[in-house]
Amino acid sequence: MPAVYKRELRSYFCSLTGYIFIAAVVAFTGIYFMANNLSYGLPYFSYTLMNSVLIYIFVVPILTMRSFAGERRSKTDQLLITSPVGVPAIVLGKYFAMMTVFAIPLALFCVCPLIISTGGTAYFLSDYMAVICVLVIGALFVAIGMFISSLTENQIISAVITLIVLFVLYMWDNLIAFIPSSPTASLVCCIILLAVIAGCVWLLSKNKIITAIVFAAGAVALTAVGVIDFSLFRDLIPTALGSFSVISVLYNFCYYQVFDLGGLIMCLTLAAVFVFLTVRSIQKRRGGGTLLITALVIAAAVLLNLLAARLPSNIREFDVSGSKLYSVSETSKEYVSGLEEDVELILVAEKDSIDERITKFVDSYAGMSSRISVRQEDPVLSPSVLDKYECTADSLVVRSKATGKQTAIPFSGPSEALITYAFDYSSMSYQESQFDAEGQITAAIEYVTAGSSDTVYVLTGHGEAEFSASAAGMLTKANITVNDSLNLLMDGGIPEDCSLLITNCPSADLANDEFTMIREYLAKGGDIMLIMDYSNLPNFNKLMAEYGMKLEPGFAGDAEKYYAQYVQYYGYFCMAPTLSETGITAGITENALVIYPRAITLSDPARDTITSESFMTTTENGVYYEDTQSDPVTGTYVLGATAKEPAGDGTACVTVISAASLIDPNLTGSFANMSNLDIFARAAVQDMEHTSGVVIPAKSLGITHNVFDHYGILSALFIFLIPAAALVIGLAVWVRRKRR
Repeated sequence: MPAVYKRELRSYFCSLTGYIFIAAVVAFTGIYFMANNLSYGLPYFSYTLMNSVLIYIFVVPILTMRSFAGERRSKTDQLLITSPVGVPAIVLGKYFAMMTVFAIPLALFCVCPLIISTGGTAYFLSDYMAVICVLVIGALFVAIGMFISSLTENQIISAVITLIVLFVLYMWDNLIAFIPSSPTASLVCCIILLAVIAGCVWLLSKNKIITAIVFAAGAVALTAVGVIDFSLFRDLIPTALGSFSVISVLYNFCYYQVFDLGGLIMCLTLAAVFVFLTVRSIQKRRGGGTLLITALVIAAAVLLNLLAARLPSNIREFDVSGSKLYSVSETSKEYVSGLEEDVELILVAEKDSIDERITKFVDSYAGMSSRISVRQEDPVLSPSVLDKYECTADSLVVRSKATGKQTAIPFSGPSEALITYAFDYSSMSYQESQFDAEGQITAAIEYVTAGSSDTVYVLTGHGEAEFSASAAGMLTKANITVNDSLNLLMDGGIPEDCSLLITNCPSADLANDEFTMIREYLAKGGDIMLIMDYSNLPNFNKLMAEYGMKLEPGFAGDAEKYYAQYVQYYGYFCMAPTLSETGITAGITENALVIYPRAITLSDPARDTITSESFMTTTENGVYYEDTQSDPVTGTYVLGATAKEPAGDGTACVTVISAASLIDPNLTGSFANMSNLDIFARAAVQDMEHTSGVVIPAKSLGITHNVFDHYGILSALFIFLIPAAALVIGLAVWVRRKRR
């Protein structure tokens, strides 16, 4: 094999074939690299590989057309067939030579993620996994082309047929969409397939009895399935054919950034089958081999891939995305593993309309616990399911038969959906902003399995800022009922079911009666959260002082952990708070962003039974300005603190946050990847009785675009210089060989 490999590899670079292949692939991919990554600033090179795979449909036939067709046309194939080297060694030598040529442009592309990193963010793992995916898909394409070349002596016919076959593979998913999915249509297709299989058995065995047994066994199996449940035939053929979609594998790696082990197995096994078929094709001319072995190999490969496609997604797919979009947190894993009741996840939608990201995530929950089952119901075929589950189409229904509770989560929407969207002013259109599948599903599971829930009341009547819908959504995700309009004087006090009272940035003070109500509520073991931005409110100040906290009149900044890109607008006052090691902040790794926070001073509380601790501060390089005329005072300043005291049948808890911007919707909407809402939610649920405290923040779908000031040289390198160099070298080699 090494001798054949060296001979074939040399032949590609002693002619123009190898150089044309390299030049075409590099130039075509270079155009997308320039447009996607250098000009538009996308940090994912995998997107470029996904877009440029079309070029391989046209250049792979050029690479493979002469592998055996050229040998047959020049009659040199007889020398290979009669040589002492085995046919498998000959085929593998040629195959690996073509794969070496195929891999050369991909080796050059390995530099591209490094180039992207110079402009900002790069995702090396997903990009290099995408390169591996294209290499494996290329292995299949080359194997197909080589097999077709072994069937004819005309190189043009070989190239054209290979191009058609590869184009069919490229359009595979679109073609499958035209196949009827009804049970009757699938049954008819199965009968036709059974007849074809029986015909192949007859051709291979020439035995009527064996053929009859095979056909009868298949007919009995189809009849049994139809009698047991005729609906099992629905989508059978499209689903089976969909298991062999090469483009789905490409999308998994390049677009969804998922390492698709099942897809790689499919491509490699199919490539091995076509290499094997090439060997059998040559051996047939040599006078060896039987059709029965060929049929068994093909059947084994098909069966292996059908079985691999049925494996749970958590076994055959792995998250390699930069934001770990499809990875379930340890918090959810621990919660789900402890389930004591069965939970159903029902995708109420047409199968083709379900976003792949949602499918992957829902399947991952089923893989984490035997208590969770997943199924899909089509509201078009069965409209009654919408009334049954009290939901709209394109929803995920989470249901527990034990408690009889269920809830529906929309696939997409502006809030409280698996995928949320927001208005993008740069494009003047709505764009996907967050992927909240984990948070919504885990919260829904907790809701349907829990007996009761907590209630939060938001105080009004003191010029409070509007309570953020995003903050309310985080509490709702934790199965907390939010009442955003409680006026103590008009509503007659604090309701008995109040688990937490929140006041959001009041600009007016509490009335004396309200102050008394709140103190009595705390004396019974109540909880209150004060999000403060005004320090001249005597009753609020008196309440905080009782629990050992004082809101200073000035602002705190941080000379160490400030956001440099906004320093010209906010100075040190646009900062990332330092999170203390407390139960509230445990496990939070992302930075938060607050603007112009007040400073809190911790002092001695009114009673020795009260204990307080900070959970959010500045660094020791914090700066405090009492007013615009004063000099800064350096030190560590508290931005968030809690005070607790045994009271009534429980514990009273007072939480003060001096950064009103922590839940500002303008900030949390623009910086979805920050931990602002996570900190708020954890502080809110820290002392609740009926809430587990499982609050999973949404994952941002926003893309941070890179900036390349001068990308003309890099663009020219891939689009013109490297392809031109390859062609010039190829022409020089070709002309020199012609002159000899």
